[in-house]
Amino acid sequence: MGVIAFIGFILAVIVLFGIEINTRKLLVAQEQTLAVQEEILEILKRRDGEIE
Repeated sequence: MGVIAFIGFILAVIVLFGIEINTRKLLVAQEQTLAVQEEILEILKRRDGEIE
């Protein structure tokens, strides 16, 4: 019974570690998306300034 509990604990740790890694990847992707959006906004502002 103890062996089964230990294996379950190890699997839970592996799953939680995987979730943490995926969460970090998502946060990095969100930061990159935000940076791209800010760059696009800056380009549009410059373009609008040139048109006026």
